[in-house]
Amino acid sequence: MQPHTKRDGYIRINGVEVSAVDARFRPGNYQSLLAGARESGDAVCLCSDVGLRLSIKKRGKSLHLAAWPDQGGVHATDCPFYSGSMPGNRGVYPGSVVDGRGQAVGVPAEEPAGKSVDLWDVMHSLWACAGLNKWQSGWRRDWGLARSLLLRAAAAYECGGARIASRLYIPPVFSQEKKQAINDDWAAFTEFLMVAKDAVVAKRDSHSSGYLLGVVASIEPCSRGVLMRLQHHYSKIFVTTELFERLSRLSRRGWNQLQIQQQSKSSVIALLEISPDEEGRLTARDCVLMRVGARFIPSNFEAEDLLLSKLLEEGRSFERPLSFAQSHKQCANFVLTDTPTRKTELHLTGGGFPVHRIDAWVKERTQIASARGCNVWFWHKPEPLGVLPAANARAAS
Repeated sequence: MQPHTKRDGYIRINGVEVSAVDARFRPGNYQSLLAGARESGDAVCLCSDVGLRLSIKKRGKSLHLAAWPDQGGVHATDCPFYSGSMPGNRGVYPGSVVDGRGQAVGVPAEEPAGKSVDLWDVMHSLWACAGLNKWQSGWRRDWGLARSLLLRAAAAYECGGARIASRLYIPPVFSQEKKQAINDDWAAFTEFLMVAKDAVVAKRDSHSSGYLLGVVASIEPCSRGVLMRLQHHYSKIFVTTELFERLSRLSRRGWNQLQIQQQSKSSVIALLEISPDEEGRLTARDCVLMRVGARFIPSNFEAEDLLLSKLLEEGRSFERPLSFAQSHKQCANFVLTDTPTRKTELHLTGGGFPVHRIDAWVKERTQIASARGCNVWFWHKPEPLGVLPAANARAAS
């Protein structure tokens, strides 16, 4: 695998840099190079810092170049392979190249040595950019759509100076019909991690990790730690005992939810930074766990689940503020966006909130909401869940 350097207006075909426009629209001049690229897997657009793999297709007797499926929108807008579409429902690895049989090999994205990544910031940034913390009356959302939105958000999100999409895998909804394509995508991603690991060992690169994001399906105890598996995905990731215990403090809501997963409808989203160990086993270097309720909307505890269910049942439009950290800080639990004149912040307490502090808490949150230009509504559990503020006439119709 050759390293890539951004060079606007050019692509690399089997080791040779040529005009992107000429190769795109005059493929007859490059048949020998394209044939070689099908064997070597070296067909890369250089319009991006991360290098974007290109698809080589055969039409009649000639070979042609095209953007890799669902990656047209990731190319530079003046690139001939730009299509205006964004990543869809397949794995997107802009740092990979592909041959004509769909085999991909990843190119590790560069990151400054010693640069740490705040996974909470990454998680909340992707959720916010994807709009997964928002809901509008009449919307539908399953994992297939959520994944598509997250991939679209990842295509524009930079982490450590590189697009995170070049090192991110989000498991697609599994089906027997797509089993081979899904397995090929995962094989390409793991090969990318091995290439990156070898580059680190050879001191050609400073970072060998990738990111895995999805809904936790199971936690299985093993020697010196646990094995974590995500929904729609067969591979298990090794999490050391030390890291798993740290999650009980730094991702406590998600970690606690894993202990009662079988009795709850809530889910836990894991974002893992992973790399191969000395034996090639995929191991988590870091991890955060985010608790979510229905429609993958973040929800920290049972009272929020109940309020979220009520909002969805009544067809309300709302958003969930994100703090970009483990703590929810002074954010509202939810914010109604369909109330007349101003948004309405919804604040609630759990059943264990000290009664003697409620009045001061209400006063403080009212002042904060007013400063943000919002109305405010409160619910103190274990009191019954009250009537929500009315929606404006247009939203209710």
